[in-house]
Amino acid sequence: YSLSKKYNVSIEDMIALNPEISGKLKAGNVIKMPDISAANSSKIVVKPKPIINKSSYKVAYLLPFMLYNNTFNPTVYKFIEFYMGSLLAINNAKNSDMKFEIYTYDIEKSESMVYEVLSKPGMQQMDFIFGPAYTTQIPIVADFAKRHKIYTAVPFSSNVDDLNSNPYIFQFNPDQDIQNEYVENLIKNRFKESRLIFVETSNSEWTDGMEFFNYLMKRLDRQ
Repeated sequence: YSLSKKYNVSIEDMIALNPEISGKLKAGNVIKMPDISAANSSKIVVKPKPIINKSSYKVAYLLPFMLYNNTFNPTVYKFIEFYMGSLLAINNAKNSDMKFEIYTYDIEKSESMVYEVLSKPGMQQMDFIFGPAYTTQIPIVADFAKRHKIYTAVPFSSNVDDLNSNPYIFQFNPDQDIQNEYVENLIKNRFKESRLIFVETSNSEWTDGMEFFNYLMKRLDRQ
């Protein structure tokens, strides 16, 4: 992935030139590269393809259901609830003139699983993708969506890069800075004369929450 971004070539083209080492890269491997004479990918302006009404749409879900994980992760519930809710919405949108083909993939919390799913031939024919959920997986799917012009919605993360340069990516959650400022103003306006209690937990996985906690403490202290 990092080589594809650095040299502005597609992962699919690299795999086609190097089938013997695909997914098994080791130190010392020699990798054949497609033509890398073009420019920096960050300077390329991608215009979205025109939207054409169709009678049938292919929709792929790339979500971490953790079906093959031996350790149960309670966060899976929110992914399942989102999946069920969106399927209900799609079902309600269907009519005699519009059909949906749903493809669902469990990509766990793994970048290698994302590559494995995206390498499936049918993925390039998708009309829409939901996912992924984890920040480390997003650049891989975003790059795929941009190259193959597939509209993609990232449903959980508020940390999605290249939104301005990639017209095929949609971020559900507002940017974290916007969320922080909104909550700060809400508390200042509604609870100006109140006593506030902040409870800090010992959950080591709650990194984003702790950043928000510290931000709020500092900002409100200044008031």
